[in-house]
Amino acid sequence: MTIAAALGQRPAAWVDGALAKPSDRAPIWLVAGATGHLGSDWLRACERNRGHSEQAHPLVQVLTTQAFSASVGRAQMRLAPQGECAQWAPQPGSVDVLIVLFDPPRLYYQRERALWAPTPSDTPALARWAAACGAHTLLLVQPHEQGRMPAALRAGLASLDEHALASSGVQRLIVLRSARAPQHARGHTWLDRMAAQWWSVFGLMLPQQWQAPRSAGVAAFALACLRHAPAGVHVATPEQVWLAAQSAPAGRGHAASKAPPGWLDGHAEQHARAWLLSQKG
Repeated sequence: MTIAAALGQRPAAWVDGALAKPSDRAPIWLVAGATGHLGSDWLRACERNRGHSEQAHPLVQVLTTQAFSASVGRAQMRLAPQGECAQWAPQPGSVDVLIVLFDPPRLYYQRERALWAPTPSDTPALARWAAACGAHTLLLVQPHEQGRMPAALRAGLASLDEHALASSGVQRLIVLRSARAPQHARGHTWLDRMAAQWWSVFGLMLPQQWQAPRSAGVAAFALACLRHAPAGVHVATPEQVWLAAQSAPAGRGHAASKAPPGWLDGHAEQHARAWLLSQKG
């Protein structure tokens, strides 16, 4: 089914303004793990969103491990509480949407050394803390090794930790399964280097939709899902994320620089709406 056909099945008003409520203050979007390429592209996507969103512009905050003066776009720095996530004291009214990303920090950027980076085992406690702070939405970009996730686990909650997220108290849970290139440690012997080269060749043999998508496209798709997803649990398969994250129109190559201005956001928006409407049906 084409995107246009899927959008034509129901009026677009069904999906617009999900969980939108009038408020005297801007909604607070708290980002845990604004590191790596995905973290940077997510913050850029939020900046672009300020230009055309009809809703109140969210106040984007980034969790950090230490106070520092460097800015990340218009995002505010927010010092993470001390200790493990399970020990954090809730601060009612301080979070509306929690975004959790797992792109590892680029340590050659001094700024990213000071950003708080979660681990997958942190997410259940982090979700409970955010819900206690008033969060109604949790968005999780869950990475996995490309080509290694069983088909039976792609479209649903795949672990006890993910089931715990659904029962954490949030009204809306969005999980985007995003493939990533194998993280092979660099060896010192010729055998290690040969093994790494073999794995890189194997990655080229995978179907295109199983390979790692561009982080800018993933960020645009995640933002579109936040704008339109209704209450409930929504899990996007790696193939859906890859398709929505394509960074250039068909026939124009894959470099993001070749795409017309705004094409990437519009492409992700269409796919997010079509995917959510297909779930409703």
